[in-house]
Amino acid sequence: LILEDLHGADQYSLVLLQTLLESDNSSILLLMTLRSDHRGSQEGGDKVDVSHIAHWSKSRDFISLDLTSPSSDNEALITALVQHEVANAQTDLAQRILKQSDGNPLFALELVKKVKSTGSLDEALPDELSNAFALRFAELDREEQEILRVASVVGEKFSVEMLATVLGKSKPELVRSLSTGLSRDHGLVDVVGTSEFFGNRMGEYRFHHNLFQRYVYDSLDSLERVYLHEAVAEALNGFAGEYSAEVAHTLAHHFHAAERNDDASDWYLQAGLRDRDVYALDSEIEFLRKSLALAPDHSEARFTALRELSRALSAKGEIDEAEAVIESALSLAADLGANQQNLARLQRAFIHAAKWEIEEARTLCESTLKEVPPDSKIQAETLALLANIESQTGNYDEALDYCKRTEALLESGSDAMGRIKRRLAWILKETGRNADAKVILEERLQQLEADESASWAELALVKIDLSDVYINEERYDLACEGLNDGIRYAEMCQMMENKSIAHSNLANVLNRMGDFENALTHGLASLELDEAYFEGEHPALAFPLCCVGESLIGAGRPDEALPHLQRAFDIRQAAEVPAGNLAWSQWLLGRAQTESGNRTDGIANVMQARKAFEAMEDSISTELRDLREWLAENA
Repeated sequence: LILEDLHGADQYSLVLLQTLLESDNSSILLLMTLRSDHRGSQEGGDKVDVSHIAHWSKSRDFISLDLTSPSSDNEALITALVQHEVANAQTDLAQRILKQSDGNPLFALELVKKVKSTGSLDEALPDELSNAFALRFAELDREEQEILRVASVVGEKFSVEMLATVLGKSKPELVRSLSTGLSRDHGLVDVVGTSEFFGNRMGEYRFHHNLFQRYVYDSLDSLERVYLHEAVAEALNGFAGEYSAEVAHTLAHHFHAAERNDDASDWYLQAGLRDRDVYALDSEIEFLRKSLALAPDHSEARFTALRELSRALSAKGEIDEAEAVIESALSLAADLGANQQNLARLQRAFIHAAKWEIEEARTLCESTLKEVPPDSKIQAETLALLANIESQTGNYDEALDYCKRTEALLESGSDAMGRIKRRLAWILKETGRNADAKVILEERLQQLEADESASWAELALVKIDLSDVYINEERYDLACEGLNDGIRYAEMCQMMENKSIAHSNLANVLNRMGDFENALTHGLASLELDEAYFEGEHPALAFPLCCVGESLIGAGRPDEALPHLQRAFDIRQAAEVPAGNLAWSQWLLGRAQTESGNRTDGIANVMQARKAFEAMEDSISTELRDLREWLAENA
């Protein structure tokens, strides 16, 4: 016997059902469906629910399945339904339907029907669900409907305080409507509890199902949406106060929907800048693109969005697009003034440096220094970029001078000061002053670890640089630990260039420890990341290529090492790189040539590398020792 919609049964039908269930002699299989959130016709106004049926049946062979809340059974059922009903379904379709239906099989079934009939799972609700939701909505009184309309604009979760501000109603009145009518009687919203929102206590509710929230929102006309989004945005901004930047993306969404495009553009820009500070590159780029789409032409806001987008794209490795974006910023800056022109030129110089167009980068930096006011922030940033350029190309005296000039312009304890000190430590390490570098880096690490809001990207770089110091001290366990931390932090902030550096340094350590197979794994991982990040034969590729080659030599495979090491040597020979880097590539190449049978070229390359190492013995003592030991055995 099948009984559908038992929640609507009359008194007499329920008496008959109770009699059947309580009978000890009946042999009937009953399949019943009921809505637990519907007030039925039980005497006294109580609703019939699962507990009544379980009591009447004396729990004999009684099975209850809750189809309204997610469960592993529901998930398996919906996954099987999608696989059975939708031919050639995309691999993520079942998960998307599970998410949209909240694991409710009845809603999932309607979504599957929609996919079968339309071929897509877009935002539009299936007709059957819309009709069902319309009936539920019609059961509500006008005040309850008004509450849900505003709540649908706020989102799946909403607060009493927000509704009170927008609707101009008292909080006790709203709590009564929400907790008694809409939650207990109708089951359309759920109580979440209280939370803290920038010093404000909020009483929170959520829609029982996100599809019902979507139905209510879709039922608003276009003008209702505009004014409700505007009211919600103003209320949210008021609640957040001085912390509005923390909810910038939400404010931008509401102002955009309210057709206040200038405000939306500003808040999308703020959201991008906030994500910049935590190195959330993907979302930063998304928000900056949205800001640009809404920003007024020829405005400073548009210029700022262009410059920041170029910086974010270059950090992500999208160098060509970053270059095109900064060219647009440069064109716009010509109409905005000298300050914007200098900021754009500085970002253009950064892109030149990233592409290893060293002379172009130097020239732009030097011209910028002539234009900017002394002791300005732009001057400090330009000097810091020059310090980076000169240290990467091995001009360490010039790099040290730029570091000192930058320090003189920065506030003690600031993030900018911490970054330039890290660069200074790297130069000291490269010039053999390992102990001095260690002091600076350990102090910087303590500073970052004590700061809960510290940048993961900066943590990654400090861990990597400090591990380099430990490598020079032959404290390989500490180096491995720091480099694994560096990989983890780089992944957290989506900085693939930093992750690559950590992988290649880890390969270098493992090669020194004789663990050539694991070293090869990390070297190849670094090479793959760098080849995806850099275009052409960029000098950054040489280090992972050398690490891969050294791993293959150590594993007794010098023939396989040769193409990697020849490529690394050719890249460095064609670029402006530190002499020690070029000598290390030549030493490994000569070693592979010798061990694969070409002793003439191999020994010649090793001897030239030895000459270069001996000219910088203090800073490259480990490599020189390894080379001399190898020569003693092979020359």
